[in-house]
Order: sequence, then structure tokens, then C-alpha cells
Amino acid sequence: MQVAAIVVNYNDVETTLAQIERLEALPSIAKVIVVDNNSSDDSRVRLKARACERVIFIQAKRNGGYGYGNNIGLYYAHENHFDMALIANPDTYISEDVLKKMCVILKKNKKLALIAPKMNLPGVENRPGSKENIVHGAPAFPIRPWLFDLLEAGPITRRVFRKICTILHLILRGNMVCMWMHCQALCYLSKLMRC
Repeated sequence: MQVAAIVVNYNDVETTLAQIERLEALPSIAKVIVVDNNSSDDSRVRLKARACERVIFIQAKRNGGYGYGNNIGLYYAHENHFDMALIANPDTYISEDVLKKMCVILKKNKKLALIAPKMNLPGVENRPGSKENIVHGAPAFPIRPWLFDLLEAGPITRRVFRKICTILHLILRGNMVCMWMHCQALCYLSKLMRC
């Protein structure tokens, strides 16, 4: 199973270089794909100099945001026949053990295309979406019914359907399912690219 790690950089070369070192130390990672999102500092020069057989450097033509940079890395990994890709923010940490467990889960479950580890925050009760987690830096978002999102999607629909949205919000309060979103995920490329 070939796993590539994708790291997106924008004007934060020191953090990105530290992440490259951590990822290179993981035996499960075959290559580290570093995408510079058109930084305005010396990141491009320093990251390009760091490229080697295991570290691929890609310069984005523009800063299209975090998702844009990750898409560049995902396409590169897919085109170069990697089975899985780990999307890793420069300031995140992952152990070999957790990465291996995530790979096993993705291989076993045919319906999964993406998996993210649970983030542990020292001194904070780890409940997804709890106020404590969000305040201490573990962002989460509620997964709501599609109708609710559709009605809230634009300024006109929000005004026209305000009462319905308020009623749905009251019905859903306390019953919302939350998903971890902390900028680290492992995806099965063949499944993801079919979506």
C-alpha cells in the first residue's frame, strides 16, 4: 500500500520543514508532497532546496486557498499511482501506529473513502463539537439535513425561509452530529477521485 503525505505551505516555511521531517520519519509514508501556495516570503526557495527523492516540491501558480493546494497534491498522488494520501497541516502530528490503524480501517471498509483521527487536546474533555473543544482549538461543524443547508445557503433564501430555518434549528438543537475537522485526514485515492 503506497501512502503519500500532502503538506500545503503558505508563508510558514519553518513549520512546514518540521512537518516534512516528522513525516519522513514514518515508515508508512512513501513520499511527502509539499505544495507551496504561492508564498510571498522565501518559502519557495527553501522548500525547493529541501526536495529530494522522498520529498516532492510543487509550486502552485496562485494562492487558491488550502483546498486548492491540497487538490494539487491529491492529483499528483493519484497520477503517480499512490493508493492513499494523508492530508497533513504543517502544525499537526501523527504517529506511525495511528496511521497504520487508519490504513487498515480504510482497506477493510469498502464504503469509506476518507478517515480522520480523533484529536487529543491536553486537559480538555474530548467530545466532538463540544464548546470546550471548539474554544480550545478543535473545530467541528454540525452535519445537518440537506434541506436545512439548502435553505440557509443564500441571503434571499435565508430571509424567505427564516421561520422554517429557526424551527429546524430548534428541532435539531442537541441532536446534531458533529464531525472532526482538524486538517488531517487519510483518503483512498481511487475512491475519492470517483466522487
